[in-house]
Amino acid sequence: MKVVDLMKRPVQTATPATPVQEAARLMNEKKVGCLPVLEGGRVAGMLTDLDIRAGLAQGKDLSRASCADLMSGNVACLDHGASVEEAVRAMDASGVHHLPVLGKGGALAGILALADLAMHVMFSAAPNGPPADAEDMGEMTLGIPEPTLADEVLRLAARDAWR
Repeated sequence: MKVVDLMKRPVQTATPATPVQEAARLMNEKKVGCLPVLEGGRVAGMLTDLDIRAGLAQGKDLSRASCADLMSGNVACLDHGASVEEAVRAMDASGVHHLPVLGKGGALAGILALADLAMHVMFSAAPNGPPADAEDMGEMTLGIPEPTLADEVLRLAARDAWR
């Protein structure tokens, strides 16, 4: 399976000049944990909820900060033709939970989250396919008599992706 089959689109984005407060409001409104920061149509960085918390912990005045002040640079990205296995390796190597997916010409085409991968793994093993809504996630079992810790972590990650 390819990342293009699992990635989310359209992607909420910011620019380096976007005020952090505006970016945080957008992240909260859209219920996303990160925003790719685009400059000239290219991914220049990534602003995550962790970056915002770190800025607060460091005493930065976020009312005056822009995304450029807090974003992580040198973002690991995936080509839209990459496999799911390549995505897992890239997330592991980079220590991230979100990867921008680039289309033709290097433009942002989508974003792939660890939760998307967890849901894929769960649903591919579920006898009845994906649940209808978040309520069904709590009742979903994979038909395993005694779930392992990994099964439970995947179930929780997939359930949280619905919220």
